[in-house]
Amino acid sequence: MKFRAVSTICSLALLGLRLPAAEAPAVPAAPIRLPCGIELVAIPPGDVELGSEPEEREWAVGSEGKGVERLVANEGVHRLKTTVAKSYWLGRTKVTVGQWKAFVKATGYITDAEALGMAWAFDWGKGRLGAIMGASWRQPGYSEPPRDDDPVACVSWNDAEAFLAWINQTQPLDRLPEGSQFRLPTEAEWERACRAGRSGTRFWWGDDLKEAKGRLNALGTDKLGGKAPPEAAFNDGFAWADGYPWVAPVDCFGDRGRNAFGLADMLGNVWEWCLDGYDAKGPHGNTYLANTAERVVRGGSFMSGPFGVRCASRNHLNPAYSRFDCGFRVCAGETIFPYLEPDQRLAAWAQADSERSTADQQLTEFLFSNVHIPTPVGSDVFKNPMPEPTKPESKEAPTPKP
Repeated sequence: MKFRAVSTICSLALLGLRLPAAEAPAVPAAPIRLPCGIELVAIPPGDVELGSEPEEREWAVGSEGKGVERLVANEGVHRLKTTVAKSYWLGRTKVTVGQWKAFVKATGYITDAEALGMAWAFDWGKGRLGAIMGASWRQPGYSEPPRDDDPVACVSWNDAEAFLAWINQTQPLDRLPEGSQFRLPTEAEWERACRAGRSGTRFWWGDDLKEAKGRLNALGTDKLGGKAPPEAAFNDGFAWADGYPWVAPVDCFGDRGRNAFGLADMLGNVWEWCLDGYDAKGPHGNTYLANTAERVVRGGSFMSGPFGVRCASRNHLNPAYSRFDCGFRVCAGETIFPYLEPDQRLAAWAQADSERSTADQQLTEFLFSNVHIPTPVGSDVFKNPMPEPTKPESKEAPTPKP
């Protein structure tokens, strides 16, 4: 029986007391580079409109967006205008395989996928997607082993939290306001960072679909790589090849792949875990905690067509779920503990049927003391909620290289 290295998780209890709030300092002009190699970009406070309008959702399921109606219905009836009141910092790129390797080497951590013995990936034997035995961040099921500068994938929300516990222990916070922590971004923080000051557009660069070319790694005309036959390609994506049938190295598109805040790959490559629980009614301006056992993922992936790599696109997964196209990005900001004691969870659930504008939980309304509640891992977490692109059956797909 496999056991997880939980010392890094348990150490989060050291953060159980909220530090006194401090006046937010002026946002530094230069990024913060941590000893572990993560570079943090300052995001100033400001307004953001979350979600989409009916016109955008109509486009998303039309001939250009090539989307699925049930997945755009969770973006809200109308855009929700909210304000991110304090500065925060976000990783310039997604966490890489190399950075994850350093964490595993230092802690001996075993991921949810490794403990369970499977992850959602591509089955080369059957030429289709599914729960694949042995798939993990070490071999996510691509045609080649992952590179150190690829975004780490096949990591669950639980795994991301363990990584963040480790960097909270080992990386300096002295350049951040008192009371800050390394954590996942809230959904509002993620969308503000993605849009980078732009409102009302489908993508961070605007509405022009053709402008996506050379900016992101998404579903296109790329073949699956290796010795896969020519017909082994996914449909319903962009009308060009971006050069990467699977993941792409982070920041590989250079200036063209960075938004106005200088953040790379905010759309495409791999989905990104957010701190918030999932609400099917739409995103929230404040950290959402009520009546949900799932977590939000944002940004789309190399498996996403045009509709899935919009700023408003959102999806949801079990916190123990591991996919070969899902990773995360580090946020540094005000301390938030997204875990409730049982009696507080009951109080939160009682409010879950109210309108989402009133269901937002203000941080000051709850006392958070238990900062990690592991989610049991079972095979049922692989009931995949994301519809996959259509793909022809391949009978000659190769076995990935060891």
